[in-house]
Amino acid sequence: MSVFKKLKEKVTPPKARLTIELKKPFFVLGDSIEGVLKLESQEEFYCTEIRCELECVERVRRIRRFYDANLKRDVEQQVWESAVLFSTRPPLIGAMHIPEGFI
Repeated sequence: MSVFKKLKEKVTPPKARLTIELKKPFFVLGDSIEGVLKLESQEEFYCTEIRCELECVERVRRIRRFYDANLKRDVEQQVWESAVLFSTRPPLIGAMHIPEGFI
């Protein structure tokens, strides 16, 4: 097998469709997340892991004071601030062989 073919296999995503249906439309910090994972494959491949990356981000609009050198005074300006409150990458499925036509 050529080097380019191996590289292409690593870079090209498999022909598969992965969907997740959650039990609720939103969750709060501390809730258990429940849902159904569906994988439909149009080709055979080997996966090392299927995981769901979750991130809870808080975005707040605030008024900040900045010094404007042209006006030589402080100026109020609205800015958006964000902070990651929680982040996790739980594995849903470990390594496995996915055959063509897998549902």
